[in-house]
Amino acid sequence: MISKKIENDFQEHHMNLAWQELKARFGFDLPTWKKRFREEFLKQPRNVTEIEFFLIFGNRSINDLLNQILGRRRQHPTFNKMIEYILNHQESSKASSGYSKRR
Repeated sequence: MISKKIENDFQEHHMNLAWQELKARFGFDLPTWKKRFREEFLKQPRNVTEIEFFLIFGNRSINDLLNQILGRRRQHPTFNKMIEYILNHQESSKASSGYSKRR
């Protein structure tokens, strides 16, 4: 289940941050995974956006793998939690950088 925060706030630049997080934390081979993502995205109906499909793909193809790596139960929402972490981390970075500019 995708949270309202993800539904409302997730944008294209967050996809790039998610790919980088998967590479940095879990050693994902980005060219291979991005190719797989692109191939599956091209099979989607035209009304499905790339952003929407990224979340579908992550939950369908990446979540179980992350749970295996981390030793978690199969259905734990690890991928969505990672996306929320990215969204929250970016918000806190913006807030702290905005604060430093005002001083």
